[in-house]
Amino acid sequence: EALDLAHGRISSVELTARKATEEMQAIQTGEDAIKFFSRYGGDSMSGADVTVLYFNRASTIEGETASDRVCGPYDLVLVPKEQARNEHFAISATGVVHFQPGCSSEFLSLAEWLHQTLMYRVLRSMSLFRLHPKRLCFEDWHLHARQNS
Repeated sequence: EALDLAHGRISSVELTARKATEEMQAIQTGEDAIKFFSRYGGDSMSGADVTVLYFNRASTIEGETASDRVCGPYDLVLVPKEQARNEHFAISATGVVHFQPGCSSEFLSLAEWLHQTLMYRVLRSMSLFRLHPKRLCFEDWHLHARQNS
């Protein structure tokens, strides 16, 4: 492609459109979509005629069990619009909309979504927060074990 561009066989717009189309087809997660829209935006010049992508929360990652990895609130998987659950997310070049039945929809810009995702991951990496659910289970078990003996 670079040689074609250098020899004038394709334009830089066509090259960008090809790359955008390849990246768009590789989108599987919310993070992929954020990267795509951050790079190409809603620009029709990119050749990607995508304005909105739909996502459900990830329950587990394929090949892993629930005990291997806890999926967080920012782990999203791409689905066709028809397969979006009642609670789902729509990601576009302007931001992320969270739809929940019985609640108002919530909009976050891409920058705010990335900021919140980063803060969540930083907190989850700290032992206090990472081990908190296990600590609660242990304390609950310990309390009931003492009461039953």
